[in-house]
Amino acid sequence: MAWLLCFLAFYIPFRVCFYWEEAVESKSVFILESTFDAIFAFDIIFNFFTGYVDPVTSTIVTQPKLIAKKYLKGFFLVDLLATIPFGYILTQSPVAIVNKFGKLGRLPKLIKFARATRFLKLLRIYRLNDFIMKVEIQVRS
Repeated sequence: MAWLLCFLAFYIPFRVCFYWEEAVESKSVFILESTFDAIFAFDIIFNFFTGYVDPVTSTIVTQPKLIAKKYLKGFFLVDLLATIPFGYILTQSPVAIVNKFGKLGRLPKLIKFARATRFLKLLRIYRLNDFIMKVEIQVRS
């Protein structure tokens, strides 16, 4: 995940800046971004089963109910929003075809918003930074 997040830290700004107005994505870009989304979806599932250290008792919590509760209160919503392919849904899915025939005037604005949601994936880098800081603290002590 760390390598993927490092790659995305450069890829997403590049993609948004230089290919912002691209109406149709190439098949290879679609496959690449769909692969990223699938990896993030698996990461969401794994986060429901990954234990954590309780800050009060300094013990490892492995009870699935407590892990899920902590994850749902934490980064779950950000992770979920970062995983949903809004760009594809609003531009190339059957929903987009219905919207085009319905002549919704706000569709271009929605597409730009969907493309901007790619930046949500960058919020995962904050979690990576937090993880690295915790590992450094544990190694030093």
